[in-house]
Amino acid sequence: VCQTLPAARLVAVLREPVARAYSGFHETFFSGGTLLADAHVPRSADGFQLITHIDSQIVARCGGLPRPEESSWDVRGAVVRTFRACCGETVARLRSEGLLPGAERLPLIWPGCECASKEAACTALGDTRAAPIRRGVYSRQLRTWYARFRPEQVLLLLFDELTSEPAKQLARIQQFATGMQPQGRDASVRMPRMGSKSRKGKGFGNKDLYARTVEHLGRFYAPFNLELEELLGRKLPAVWSVT
Repeated sequence: VCQTLPAARLVAVLREPVARAYSGFHETFFSGGTLLADAHVPRSADGFQLITHIDSQIVARCGGLPRPEESSWDVRGAVVRTFRACCGETVARLRSEGLLPGAERLPLIWPGCECASKEAACTALGDTRAAPIRRGVYSRQLRTWYARFRPEQVLLLLFDELTSEPAKQLARIQQFATGMQPQGRDASVRMPRMGSKSRKGKGFGNKDLYARTVEHLGRFYAPFNLELEELLGRKLPAVWSVT
């Protein structure tokens, strides 16, 4: 993108990462084919807990996140080999320990470690559809863009604010894109409110297990959200904090 459109203006909308992880988990079952089902991950509170712990352990032990010097998820050579070896060992350890329900049925090759399909979700760091937790580490992904574009070329919006005050945020986008002050504001603009049901685990029978998984995710994302606050130059809303 930066080679073809070096003067481009980019807009990123960031959703609270726990809600995004919950949404991404369910979306994989709807649009990701049988990827998770084939990996013996059920669409349930147990399945969400399983994939949450797998992906957070992969990050803690192996990295698996975009680096500023690389093009997003497109890494090569020794970095890929080291990551895949570490990732495979991490999943194998979780499988052998059997501490998480369903872990003993995990495949020998976890799709979040490596994949061979030609789909866009298949990257050198695994299939992103099997990495819903990593995808919510916004600070590391944004740094790859800031390494190639000036800060004034990137507008960061929070999903919560876009849905709660759409007219104001759309006016910001218009001014950012055109460089002109919007003439008037359409107060009739409405957007659906989303996010609260993700924190409550709507659709999951085991609410206690889901609540523990959300708490685990909150602790996992906390240091990355601090990095994001530095990029934004502002504090994040309270809903982004560990609950």
